[in-house]
Amino acid sequence: MHSVLPSTASLASSLLFQPIYGASRFESLERSYQRAIAIGKHYRLTTADILTLSERFWAAHMDPLMAVDIAASYILMIQWNLVVGTIAPFVEERPDLKPLMEQLLNMEVFGEFMLTELDHGLDAKNLETTATRQSDGSFVLHTPRPGAAKFMPPTMPIVNVPRVGLVMARLIVDDEDRGLRAFVVPLNDGKTMCKGVTSVLLPAMKGGDALDHAVTSFNKVTLPADAMLGSLARPVQMHQHFLALIHRVGVGSVSATLLLVPGLKLATYLVGRYSLQRAIGGPRNRRIPIIRFRTQQLPMLHALAHSAVLQPFATEVISRFCDSATGPSDRQTISAIHKAVFVQHSQKSFSSLIERCGAQGVFEHNHLTNLEVRWSVLWFLLRLTSQLHRPTPVPYRSWKAMCLFSAFVRRSKRATIFPTCFLTGRSGMATELLLGRCSVPPARHPGSLLARHEAGLLAENRDLLRTMPHGHRSEKYNQVILPRCRPLVEAIGHRMAYEAAADAGVDRDLLSLYEAGVVLLDASWYVEHGLLSRMEIVSMEEQAATALLPRLEGILDGLEREVYVTAPMGSASRWGEFLHQLPVYGESTSRVSKL
Repeated sequence: MHSVLPSTASLASSLLFQPIYGASRFESLERSYQRAIAIGKHYRLTTADILTLSERFWAAHMDPLMAVDIAASYILMIQWNLVVGTIAPFVEERPDLKPLMEQLLNMEVFGEFMLTELDHGLDAKNLETTATRQSDGSFVLHTPRPGAAKFMPPTMPIVNVPRVGLVMARLIVDDEDRGLRAFVVPLNDGKTMCKGVTSVLLPAMKGGDALDHAVTSFNKVTLPADAMLGSLARPVQMHQHFLALIHRVGVGSVSATLLLVPGLKLATYLVGRYSLQRAIGGPRNRRIPIIRFRTQQLPMLHALAHSAVLQPFATEVISRFCDSATGPSDRQTISAIHKAVFVQHSQKSFSSLIERCGAQGVFEHNHLTNLEVRWSVLWFLLRLTSQLHRPTPVPYRSWKAMCLFSAFVRRSKRATIFPTCFLTGRSGMATELLLGRCSVPPARHPGSLLARHEAGLLAENRDLLRTMPHGHRSEKYNQVILPRCRPLVEAIGHRMAYEAAADAGVDRDLLSLYEAGVVLLDASWYVEHGLLSRMEIVSMEEQAATALLPRLEGILDGLEREVYVTAPMGSASRWGEFLHQLPVYGESTSRVSKL
């Protein structure tokens, strides 16, 4: 996959991608948008890349530069996937759209996907924004009340680049509601909002890079007839029409998870370099490198194993996802398994890596906590968008509770806890699997420990289900099986990830450590079924870690992340540069000065 992607190393070393400490929110936003422009022009994805989900499209999301500035990555994901990806199927019959597509692909115009409303987060079937067709064929776009304003898409003027919105509105023709349509709507010219468009900037999200999220409303905005995508006819099946309209949301949920691979490698490289350099005082005034301690080694080695296994697993998931023989239901199943494993491993790795850096790990300028919280925000957004595919979306009260809880949790270091709590899609997928309504790819190595674990959990839960008179709708199911659904889905994903890595020829020691780490997640099952003793499990991890340790520095070098790491804790020279950008108060100074 990487062979189709040009290296971004030279771009990463440019002045644009160097940190500026103490920058204001707007300075940081402008820098993120400029970075997005630079990355977009570097990749030069085409309409065909985005429409056909080419290797180049997927590989772009796994480039290490995408993990350096997550706000820039969000901008590109919206631009490429949601906006260009939604417009692309209409271009063949609408050549008038080609100039706009070229501007979007060349990063000359920013595009925003505007679906959810303030009072209708996931309840998209009840959106209130209207586009009323006039006698001359034009439309009037209108927000009927404050609660119908579009919520979250960034829409403010910035970096002198015009913005257009792909606004989902209810089409009204001759007083008849004909369902939702997408409308191409100019929002601003990069300096001033367009007539009738109001953007209210929301406070910044906590946790590093954030976009200019806003609440946007339209006051009787006149649109030309060609602003609408699609037909004026009323759809026969409204729900299917809606799913077709937002079909790129499913692609986005998979492509967004790919950012975890470069993010995890970046964090592991940084902590690894820090651990190799850091030392503590020992006997007879000797300095002992902290890398000597197994408690310091294991988080890095396990994170290396996770990133090594997740990359080929992602490649296999993409292959299955893009296979024309894979139906919508199978895609949802594969996506649920993929996300479950990615979020589980990334949560554990990010948290463990931060913990091993002491106080240095929790400062924003060292990026680790930013990475951890960024993935939390990303997973929360993925959770919300995944619910849009449900025939009966999460009710508004649940949407509101999720938003309030996420705002609370993001303020703690352990912010990555909440996506797991909310990824209830796994439970639905596990239930469908237990009922025989969906299937997962069969094990290619059924004799492996992880395949046996998966088969054991599946059989165990099916046996339990058969004892319940009212099946999956009973309270007993809710009490006994529902809490076991997440571990079941993760077990399937562990087996699939292990097989993908083994078949891709991943380093044997890294693969062995990955296997040991997964076994430790449910050690009691292996002991209960007589496959391994507790000490044998401990020995698995010890042997794999011991085999890897002498090669740690070489493996870190192999990640090729040096040019992408700007955190001060990464080296003495960067620490010195960092200090020279900070204000200092001295005995003889009455105001802030620079070192």
